[in-house]
Parts: sequence; C-alpha cells; structure tokens
Amino acid sequence: MRERGDPVDIILKMHRDSEDRPGVVVASSPEAALGSDHSDGGWAATGAVSDLPAWAGQLFGDAGETSCITGGHRCVRVRDAASMTPSEFEQETRKAYRTVLDGLDADRLWRAWNFIPRINDDASEGGVDRDRYMSFNAGRHRGFSDVHGSTVRYPVASGVGHAGDDLVIHLLHGEKSPRVVDNPRQIRPDDYSDLYGDPPPAFARACLLEISGADALLVSGTASVVGEASVHDDFVAQLEETFRNLEVIVERAWPGTDLSVMDDWLIYLPEIRFSERLSDEISALVRDTDAVVEIRQQRLCRPELLVEIECAAFPGCRGSSNRAPIGDSR
Repeated sequence: MRERGDPVDIILKMHRDSEDRPGVVVASSPEAALGSDHSDGGWAATGAVSDLPAWAGQLFGDAGETSCITGGHRCVRVRDAASMTPSEFEQETRKAYRTVLDGLDADRLWRAWNFIPRINDDASEGGVDRDRYMSFNAGRHRGFSDVHGSTVRYPVASGVGHAGDDLVIHLLHGEKSPRVVDNPRQIRPDDYSDLYGDPPPAFARACLLEISGADALLVSGTASVVGEASVHDDFVAQLEETFRNLEVIVERAWPGTDLSVMDDWLIYLPEIRFSERLSDEISALVRDTDAVVEIRQQRLCRPELLVEIECAAFPGCRGSSNRAPIGDSR
C-alpha cells in the first residue's frame, strides 16, 4: 500500500453543496455517509456547469470561454428519462446525441459526461437481455453514427448514475483536435464484445489536448477493468487495479511521470462507506496540496464495480510543472 502523504483537500458531495474544510472529508449529509447500499445517493445532475469537475467550471465557466482556452460547452437534458421504456430511452438518447453533436466536427470533441438515471436497472426487452446502461450505449453509439457516419472519433467520457429522473449529457468541444491515448491493458470500448451490449460503449480512454501552449491530459472515468472484464471483488483490490490503469495512461501520455502530476480528480463511489479508505489512499498519491479531489456517491456502469476515477492535468493553465509535449499518440 502507499505511504500517507500530506493532507489534500477532499470534498465529498452527496445531497447538497458542502462547505470546504481543509484536510478533511466534508459530508453534507452524515446519514447518507453511513449508507452502504448500492443506491444512487442523493446527488442529482441539473444541467449546470456545477455538474462537472472543478476544472471544467474554471476553464469554461458560465460563458463557455476563458482567456486560457477557446471552446464551448453544450448540455442536453432529457426530461423524465427514468420513466421511459428501454426502447424509448434508447431512442431519446439517440436524439439527444444528435442534438449535442449537431454542427460539430468529430475531431473537435473533447470531453463528455453522461448522468444516467436508474443506470443498473433491468432493461430487457424483446428477448434482449441488457440493463439501462446498455440501452444508453446503444442510443449514444447510433447518435454518433447518425451525425458522423461509420468512421467516428469518440471523446473522453464518463457515464455514471445519478439520483435525478433526467438523462443529462454534457459535452466540451473546441478548436484544437485531441490526440487519443489508449491503455494497452484494456480493450478499446468500441471493440467490446456483445457481453457488454450491442452496440458497445463509445468513448476514448484518454486524450492529450494542447491548451495554452502545453499538452493537457484528460482521462475518462476509469475502473477495475482488464481487457473488457471487471476484476476483483473487494474495494481495496479494485482501487489498486484502477490506479494501475491510470498509471499506464499517464505514463503513455507523459513518459517518466506518475499520477502525482494530475491536478483534478473526481471519484465516484456507489458505497460511500469506502470514502475514508479512499481519502487515505488519494492523500498519499496526490502530493500537490493544490490538487482538487471530489468524491461523489453515484452508481457506476456495472453493478460489480466499487470505484471509478477520472482525472485531468493542465500544465499550461493551472501552474503545473512544465512537461515537454509528446508526439501524436493516435
């Protein structure tokens, strides 16, 4: 296990916005923090920039632009998606993706977040055995194909549950073209077998993106998956496997570096009882006390997964240590 480092400010979000207190986990709802079931928690996406990790709000804000970056933020909200039949949900997801992608070039898509109601619920229909995440994936994949055809470049993305009834999709885009960073320990999501749905998930593991003269690194939601299969049954083993996957991505993007270079972390836990153990591990890992770490209680794309982590680093905008950009990694 990792040695404990200096305390890092960690924010735990569940029911409502919480007050930040340095060096501790902040739980806005002590009753919810004690829960151990696979609920969606109390956090619900609203379609605002505040749904997104701290870096997105700092770079884009409500206006969609800053002096550091030229880009845009789009959001589509599908009302009452939780009450739709599986086929209705797939079709509305497809329409939502056609809307959010309309007029955007495939090589200008940066980062997406998908907040999916009732993500693990059964969605079997017409003899097809699947859950609502698979229904979402089918709609997303077909929405991309409708707009960009059969040759598609997918953005970095996360897809998790939330406590609201709406499907909420956020997309960041801009003038620069991202360069995909793959993880050789994992199969590319769009090459998954039918075991994980047909069509498959549609996202890139990570990308490098030139921002303010330096390569930023954006990493998708990452979990304890090797090849295409979920591995390990206990939280600690899954957390270590997740870190290994993240370490491979960072090393491929910036050879000779490790996870301590990442500025911003957003961590999803279905079972909030693991937050204390996670806080110890992430404090040991993130040596930069200016790093932003946020923990949310939300369901994940597979019910057996116990933790998902996304992270990002911005050496050109955020005052991170200088790194030499690497070549195109497509």
